[in-house]
Amino acid sequence: MEEMKEKIIEKLDAEYECFFQDMMRTSKENLFANSAEIESKKAIQNILRNEVKTNPKFDDLALVKKMLYTDNLMESSFRYASDHPELSIKDATLKILFSL
Repeated sequence: MEEMKEKIIEKLDAEYECFFQDMMRTSKENLFANSAEIESKKAIQNILRNEVKTNPKFDDLALVKKMLYTDNLMESSFRYASDHPELSIKDATLKILFSL
C-alpha cells in the first residue's frame, strides 16, 4: 500500500511540475495574471500530498486506485474550489477527493 501511496505522490508532483513549467514558459505579465492560480494549485498539491501521507482513509485500496487512475487531480480540485468560493481550498479539495 505504501508503494501505491508513493506513486500517487509522484503523480501529483509530476502534474504540478508540468503546470509550473507551462506557466514559466509564458510572459511575466501572464505569470502575474495567473499568480492566484499558481498559489492555489501549490496549496492543493500540498493538501493532497499531506492527505495521502496522513489520512487513514488512504488505507482503502479502492480510493488509492481511483487516485492513481484519475487524471488532473489538481486541476479538478482547483476548478471545484473556483466554482465554490464559499469553501476554503482545503475543504473544496477534500470534497472533490472523497467524491471520486
